[in-house]
Amino acid sequence: MFVENWKYLLIDRNNGGVLCTLPNRTVGTNLMLGLLDSRTIEIPLHRKIFEIYKDVDFDNSFLHVSVKREVNPLKPENITDLFLKRREEAKLRAKYLELLEMLSFLSLKKACLGYPSSISSILEKELQSCRPEENYFSEGIKSYAHINQISFDAAYYEIKFKVEGSNTVKIRDYAIFQKYVRIFNTCSLDQLDQEFNNVRTEMFLNAKV
Repeated sequence: MFVENWKYLLIDRNNGGVLCTLPNRTVGTNLMLGLLDSRTIEIPLHRKIFEIYKDVDFDNSFLHVSVKREVNPLKPENITDLFLKRREEAKLRAKYLELLEMLSFLSLKKACLGYPSSISSILEKELQSCRPEENYFSEGIKSYAHINQISFDAAYYEIKFKVEGSNTVKIRDYAIFQKYVRIFNTCSLDQLDQEFNNVRTEMFLNAKV
C-alpha cells in the first residue's frame, strides 16, 4: 500500500493545537500569510512513525503537536471559542487555496508550447546563443530550421515568438495566483465561493493570451 511520506499540518501558535491538515507545503505557506499566529509542521509518516499515527484522525480530532512533533490530545481548556473559529476559518481558506493552486496548474498548461514544459528552458538557451543581427545561429536553431525546411532566421523568430508568448502566459497566471492568494486570505468566509468564481473567469474566460 502506498503511504504518503509526510502529513502537513497548520498549528495554532497560541496553544499548539492543529487547525487543519494541508494538502501540501505551498498551501500552508500561503495560508500562514493570512492566518496570523500560525505555523506549519510536517509529520513524517513512514516506517515506525506511520504505525503510530496511521489511525489518528488529524482532520476531525482535537490534537496538540509539540515542537518535537509529538501528537497528543489537545487539553479541553485550550478548545476555546476563538480556537474553534480559527479552526473553521483555516479549513475553509485552505480548501480554496488548494483549488486556486489546481486552477493555476490547469491554466499553465496553455503555456507549454504543445510540448512538455521542460523544453522551454532549452529553447531559451538556444535563443540566447544566437546573434541574428550577425546571422549567427546555434546548432539547435539550425537543426530546427533544416527539419522544418525554413531559413535559420525564420526558425529563430518562430521559436522566439512562441517562447515569449509562453512566458507572457506564465507571468499572467502567476500574477493572478498571487492576487487571489491575498483575496482568499482576507475576504470574508461567505465571499470565498464568489471569489473562486471570479478567479476562474479571470484565468480562463477573460484570458487575453
